[in-house]
Amino acid sequence: MARHNYKLFILTIALFTFINIIIINPVLADNNILDSLQNSGGAAGYSIPQGSSADSFMQTTIGQIISIALGFIGVLFLILIIYSGYQWMTAGGNEETVTKAKKRITEAAIGLIIILAAWLLTFFVLNNLFTAFETQMT
Repeated sequence: MARHNYKLFILTIALFTFINIIIINPVLADNNILDSLQNSGGAAGYSIPQGSSADSFMQTTIGQIISIALGFIGVLFLILIIYSGYQWMTAGGNEETVTKAKKRITEAAIGLIIILAAWLLTFFVLNNLFTAFETQMT
């Protein structure tokens, strides 16, 4: 019975993730928003430097890739925490199950800290790299 609940839980999370990727994300990728912001900025006297466009910056592409990867990792972390908490609450006094759930929560938290540290390092390196590249180009 518990195995069936686990499979149903994983299937539900996968379905919600799939719906998010297929239905919600394309709405957020609308270029009309970017065009509207460019038009508003141009009317206010601000403009993008000559020879470049807002959606062609490598920084934007790399930032989007990193955001998507961190989003998936965040969902995975959330799934691990919810599943482990559920397992802990339904352990029914079984010390082995409680210990496994606590260990999984601890490992998930450590993994999240490692991922955030990697993101911070990537952000720092790429930010300095692009700043040096832009300085060199001018």
